Amino acid sequence: MGVLLVGTEMSEAYASAMVTVIPVILLVAAIETSRFSSVIDEVRLQRANKVLEEAREGRVLSPDLPKAVVRWHLASYCIFGLLWISHLWAEMNLIFWLSYTEKDPDPALAVYVKWTAITGFWLVMFGAAAQRQVAAWSQREEREALLDEAQALMRRKRSRLR
Repeated sequence: MGVLLVGTEMSEAYASAMVTVIPVILLVAAIETSRFSSVIDEVRLQRANKVLEEAREGRVLSPDLPKAVVRWHLASYCIFGLLWISHLWAEMNLIFWLSYTEKDPDPALAVYVKWTAITGFWLVMFGAAAQRQVAAWSQREEREALLDEAQALMRRKRSRLR
């Protein structure tokens, strides 16, 4: 655990490497955020189509998305916003540090940059998992609606047979 908090000193090689890694993490995070938004948009479109189908058949269905989907969406934007801020802050500090003629080892900056990069990688993985979770919730809701429809059909057929 101590290696994660201390033992890192800023060097020109480390700063140069991290000044290129951080924009890559930001790029991947931007792609994941865009993909996640696309998944949410698809879920909303499916929900709107389902509401229209139900309205045509005379049934009323709430147009709202499941609360879990909305929470994941809001949480993802907050988390990725923090990711952007922390990575931009680290990137600016690295650029400033590299521009100095006299470079101090600055272990605090080195640890901050290390944790920012580690957190960025984890959050990008979180984004991919969140996309799968939202898609699963959407499919589950569809399956439950089809099951309800099938059960209602079976009840009607049974009542006709009696």
